[in-house]
Amino acid sequence: MSHNITTVENTPSDSSGDINLSISDLVSGSVANNNIVKYASGAWGTTGLDATPLQGYAYHYEDSGGSGGSYVYSTGDRYIWRGYSNFNEYATGFAKVNSTGTYTPLTNSRWWMGFTMPAGKWLVTWQFNVYMSSSTAYSTWRFATAPNSNSSAYTYHSASSYVKGTSSRFGGLIRCVVDLSSASFGCLVNQSRSGSIRISPQGYTHYVNAITVHAL
Repeated sequence: MSHNITTVENTPSDSSGDINLSISDLVSGSVANNNIVKYASGAWGTTGLDATPLQGYAYHYEDSGGSGGSYVYSTGDRYIWRGYSNFNEYATGFAKVNSTGTYTPLTNSRWWMGFTMPAGKWLVTWQFNVYMSSSTAYSTWRFATAPNSNSSAYTYHSASSYVKGTSSRFGGLIRCVVDLSSASFGCLVNQSRSGSIRISPQGYTHYVNAITVHAL
């Protein structure tokens, strides 16, 4: 004859050796949706989730058209882009900022050099492209925020994206977490370059130009 003497929280096993428990056998008090069980201070209890799950996109821009010109980037310039045709944009609390010629290759209200961002914690993904003058040309870019679009007091949030190619369009990818305590301006900033790094010339399209920002 065998005896089932194992217990959990004073609940014995049945004749099959199973111990049937409910959440109330482990924790005291009521349990609500999205609670998690947590052991602390010598006892089991429940707590809410520490953070809000990923919330779809807060800002999304995607351009399958595009237009450009023979404008050369200098070190310190902001990346600029234009939605020439066939682009989609969805924004909640974000707004594009026109290229002003300050920290950019040109002044043009149809071109954009970044976007305003509300306070919060964001996951930024930015696909971009530039036109290379030769096989030895290269450029590096980082995502940065500033207090406003007229300021160059940058806080950098990403590692450098290195882009190298031949006389054609080549793209890079930036992905980083941005934690903002107040509304800010976000943009890509050129960190270094060699050769002629340009906006794609007329007749070329920005096939790789998409910005997605998720709330964390």
